[in-house]
Amino acid sequence: FRYALGSGNRPAEIKVNDVVVAEELGFEATGDWEAWSETSVQAELKAGFNILRATATGPKGGANIDSVMVTNVLQPFSKVFEAEDAAVLSGAVVDTKNAGYTGLGFVDYQPNEPGGYIDWEIKVPQAGEYFLIFRYALGSGNRPAEIKVNDVVVEKELGFEATGDWEAWSEVWTNASFKAGLNTLRATATGPKGGANIDSVMVTNVQPSFK
Repeated sequence: FRYALGSGNRPAEIKVNDVVVAEELGFEATGDWEAWSETSVQAELKAGFNILRATATGPKGGANIDSVMVTNVLQPFSKVFEAEDAAVLSGAVVDTKNAGYTGLGFVDYQPNEPGGYIDWEIKVPQAGEYFLIFRYALGSGNRPAEIKVNDVVVEKELGFEATGDWEAWSEVWTNASFKAGLNTLRATATGPKGGANIDSVMVTNVQPSFK
């Protein structure tokens, strides 16, 4: 809440959808009626329409309210989803011939042509923006992939540049909006030689250090 208050403290009860989220949210003096400051509280909102009520509870009423900003505060989430555990492999196989992978193996797009895909089922606790960090290896060249989340294209051709060796693993990333609950992530090889070897994808709402 952005507000101004000459002196004192004029608290308010904050309700969302008739549920009290703060009995007395403090609106402390800003020192002048033209000096604006902010106070905040967290609340759970449902998808769609919500009703937010701020009721003055102090003996002198409430502070002057300029606006309220509603922003999504995501709880930190990071999880690695191994490629070999993907829900669906089409034009791709699980392999172990190149060292350095995590888990029980990696996925090799076979045959080496466009169209093969990997489908992961990704469950996240909250809707919001997530980073998708793919761990992969590629001897030479660039083998891009189309990235979809819930049938929406988020990257038409995400580049998987050569790592220099099939046992040299690197990372490439993009970001996408996920809904709360179950989501489908698909990586489809689009290059003429198919896709890179995919070890895993990390899904996280914590900004990567290399961003």
